[in-house]
Amino acid sequence: MHRFLTLLLSATLLALPQSLCGQQYIFTNDNVQDDFGNNTTTAYKIGPNGKLAYLASYTTNGLGSSGEYYAAVGVLAVRTPSHECLFVSDGYSLDVAAFTMRLADGSLTPAVGSPFPLGGYDLRVPPANQSKLPTAEIGLAVAQKGKTTLLFAGDSVSRTISVLKVGFKCSLKLENTYTVKGAPEALKTTPNGKYLISSLLGQVDSFRIDYRHSALLELGPFPAKGAAAGLDITCDGTRAYFGDLSGPTQVEVFQISPKGKLGQIQFFADDHGENSYNVLLSPDEKVLYVSNTQSGQITVLQVGADGKVSYSGIADLKSPGAYTQNMVTTADGKYLFVAEENTPDQIGVLRANGTSLKEIGQSPVLEPPNDYPATPFTLTSVPGKSCR
Repeated sequence: MHRFLTLLLSATLLALPQSLCGQQYIFTNDNVQDDFGNNTTTAYKIGPNGKLAYLASYTTNGLGSSGEYYAAVGVLAVRTPSHECLFVSDGYSLDVAAFTMRLADGSLTPAVGSPFPLGGYDLRVPPANQSKLPTAEIGLAVAQKGKTTLLFAGDSVSRTISVLKVGFKCSLKLENTYTVKGAPEALKTTPNGKYLISSLLGQVDSFRIDYRHSALLELGPFPAKGAAAGLDITCDGTRAYFGDLSGPTQVEVFQISPKGKLGQIQFFADDHGENSYNVLLSPDEKVLYVSNTQSGQITVLQVGADGKVSYSGIADLKSPGAYTQNMVTTADGKYLFVAEENTPDQIGVLRANGTSLKEIGQSPVLEPPNDYPATPFTLTSVPGKSCR
């Protein structure tokens, strides 16, 4: 009887998702610029006290972006019914690299056929002429309904959003490409999977997602007071927070209606930090972090019961370099990680306690030797914030 129970327990543990093993990782889009060779994604393990340990770097077999507005997040992870996937965008070669991910050790395996081309600029143009095109920033977002997973890629230069269907072992198939009324920077889907929200560097936009046809129906655009760039959305899908491309810190709060339309409820401005390309809600959604791109700081805003924000404090980074960019947290919200463009590039690690932020002793962590200085890399955490 005891042997039967032991075998049953072992089988149950093996059937549990690997993410329950407690391993946490950071994956980057290193955005290796076109004239340096193939782009890469780098894996780090998050250890005790937020310390990062370098694991490995993997080529995307594409060419990275030189960056523009630093709000497009070009790396994300998603769990499909059969696999854990990681997607990494290549701005110069206009494609997305796809990997299957092993959560037990953070290792990646390229999907067959990766990288996968996007719409937008005509990829049939001879390579000699393609090199004359501006380098795009490509932001990614994902949505799921039942067994269908869709990946969205926003190209800030051709002003398009491509819709790709995720297939077996994380493969991708381009389904549709849409021209939009601005440069799509940050993309994010509502947790219920119904809508795709995007900043357009001046306006904001919303799209209804049609899973049957892998299609988008534009609902906007909607006016914003500033040049909306970074984006985060609440777990209940009722509010969107945009960080503005601006001089001082600017954050715009929008209500998301049940039909996906956007209406502004607050325009917040504060002069403690300079610029505000990226924003991130804490897992409990009581705090909004703002990456002050040009002053090397993180502004901390308190989120009220009505969704409006107010200034709480600011954290100076030890050696932020030229620009601070996107941010992620651990699943429990205890640690905040920020991409810092520098020479060399680095990742800042801060301990979060309510509205308090403090950089840990081992921070910042240098990007790996294959990285090149002053490239606008982005990052994601696995597992990240969960709305389930």
